Amino acid sequence: MSCSTAFLQLFHAYVACVALPHDEQRVCLQQLAARAAEAGLVGARALPELRALSSQLGAELLDSSRHSLFYRFAFFAAREAGERGLRLETAVACWRLSLHGRFRLLEPWLAFVARSRRPAVTDDTWRQVLDFSRTIHEDLSNYDPCGAWPVLVDEFVEESCAAPSAAGEARNGYEGDTEGEAREDDTAAPPPHPQLSRLLGAGSKRRASCEADVEAIAERLARMGVPPGRRRACLTPTAAAQAELASWMVGD
Repeated sequence: MSCSTAFLQLFHAYVACVALPHDEQRVCLQQLAARAAEAGLVGARALPELRALSSQLGAELLDSSRHSLFYRFAFFAAREAGERGLRLETAVACWRLSLHGRFRLLEPWLAFVARSRRPAVTDDTWRQVLDFSRTIHEDLSNYDPCGAWPVLVDEFVEESCAAPSAAGEARNGYEGDTEGEAREDDTAAPPPHPQLSRLLGAGSKRRASCEADVEAIAERLARMGVPPGRRRACLTPTAAAQAELASWMVGD
C-alpha cells in the first residue's frame, strides 16, 4: 500500500524544511503548510495517507530518528488548516498509528486523552509524549514529578497512580489478555513506587515543596527541538527532498 505521489512529495518537502536553521525552518513550514492546505492534503483527510506512508517507509521507521521525523510530520499533516493544535480525535488516531508497538502504555494513554475532552493537543505536548513513551518505564517508577512534562502527561500519571490496578489491567490487555475484565481471584495491585507517592500526596508537581532545578528545566526545554547531531545524521535532506521543497515553494 502506497500513499499518493503528492503526499509523498509533501513528506520529502517537510524533510527538507526541518533541516533548515530554526528561523528559516519556521517560515518554510508556514509556506509549506499553506501550499499543502491549498492542495487538500492536510487535516483529518490526511490520516489514510499517513497510514499508507507508514507502510511505505516500512523498515526506515525502525530507526528512532527517522521515526521521530515521521511522528512530527504526522502532527504537521493531520492538523487542520489555520489551526495551531491537533484536534483531539485526530490526535488519538495519529498516536495510535505512530506509537503502535512502541509505547507500552498506549491504550491507557489514549483512553485517558479521550476522557480529558481537551479541544486540541499542542505541538509541545505532541513532541513530549514521544519522549515520555521512550524514556518512562511502564510502571512509571522513573517519572519525575518535578520535570518539565506537559500538564496532560502529569494528569495521566496522577490518574494512573491513583488507580494502579486499572492501569495494570489495561497493560495486560496490551500483552494479549482479551477478556478485558478483572477476575474475582485477582490479587491486589502493588502500592505505587515511593517516588510517585509524593505526587499522589500533593496533587500538583508545581507545589512549593517541589523545588525543581531551574537549570535542569531550561536544559530540557532547549532539547525540545531536534538535537543538532540527530538532525545532521538523520534529517539532512537528500537532493531529491530539496528538489521537492523547491517545487512546492514555486508551485510546480
